[in-house]
Amino acid sequence: MNLTMQHPEPAMRTDLKPWATCSIKPVWDDAQVHALHAYFNCCPESPDGQWVALFVSGQAQAHVGELWLINRHDQQTMLVDQQVHVEDAHRQAMQQWVCNGESLVYMSEQNGTWQVKRFEIKTRKLTVIHEDAQLFVGSPLMDVVPLYGKPWQPDGHQDLMLLDIRSGIAKTVLTLDQVLADFSSQIKAIFTDVTPDCIAYPVLSPDGSRVMFKLSAVGDGQYRSPHASRREGLFVYELQNTRPLGFYPSWGHPAWMPDSKHILRMKVIIDTDSMQVREIPWYPAQSNSHASPSPEGQLLVMDVARDAFTQHEFHWAIVVGDDAQAWQHLHTDPSPRHGTTSWRPVHPHPVFSTDGQQIYFNVNFGEWTRVCVAEVG
Repeated sequence: MNLTMQHPEPAMRTDLKPWATCSIKPVWDDAQVHALHAYFNCCPESPDGQWVALFVSGQAQAHVGELWLINRHDQQTMLVDQQVHVEDAHRQAMQQWVCNGESLVYMSEQNGTWQVKRFEIKTRKLTVIHEDAQLFVGSPLMDVVPLYGKPWQPDGHQDLMLLDIRSGIAKTVLTLDQVLADFSSQIKAIFTDVTPDCIAYPVLSPDGSRVMFKLSAVGDGQYRSPHASRREGLFVYELQNTRPLGFYPSWGHPAWMPDSKHILRMKVIIDTDSMQVREIPWYPAQSNSHASPSPEGQLLVMDVARDAFTQHEFHWAIVVGDDAQAWQHLHTDPSPRHGTTSWRPVHPHPVFSTDGQQIYFNVNFGEWTRVCVAEVG
């Protein structure tokens, strides 16, 4: 692995002034519930800017709730599903847009079985399209999403699958055995005394040509346990010919850049053609941070809880910046820590809208956590 400090393209350069005067407000009016968006890789706003998808729960843990859509223009709401059982509040149902915003796809647990469901916006039709696997991050413009086995109990689902949203057909596109062979020495170095038994947390590039993921080894095997599995590494593949592109020793909350070739991994940008990295000078040395790029790749937005950026220790802060020295503080949570009482609590997970004019992030208001939107203009 080449960790020589290089300067891969694209470089971020832009004016941060509009974000200095942006407005910030909650997306969901009810202040006595958790109203959450899923992840920093998944924008809750539809590609056309009309709808925002939310997981809403009156439970302190937010392990059971409802999926709602709210219209950004007239505030009308649409119920997607009720009694949605999730693994944790951190990602909730992994709700995300697909098929250019025609559908919402998500996962939930029903009587011990994990289901992947599709909700079609125009028809309001809800369909179970796959069972016995979990969902991670696709691309809102594509018709496929990645699936993987339950890390605490893969049950034979050790490989990476792509699920066609329209047909419901899932195909294996990369096997665990190939990954173990391609990166044998690196895997032995990071896993030492165990052998991974599952590809986990696959994230498709925006154009669907590449994928990054972790490897997982079963731990105590207990559902909703911090020791359920051991997950290590960042592996990158080209999907068309299952060509290994590279490896990075730690996951670090990565996000694809818009060009589908670079990865924003907190403080560094990785060129997946060469696996060379470049540091972002202003980014804090904070392991529990999440960064995602703007649609043009000119900005990044990140969250941080233990740094001078927060203004108050353990209060999550949202910061937008470029890849050089410029940054702008947007927000600090009014209450410390996480809000939900889930075993894996919700984090802000900031993410840009498709047009780059909004940033969505979860805010801890004390007893309840609610997604807010920062908007310029």
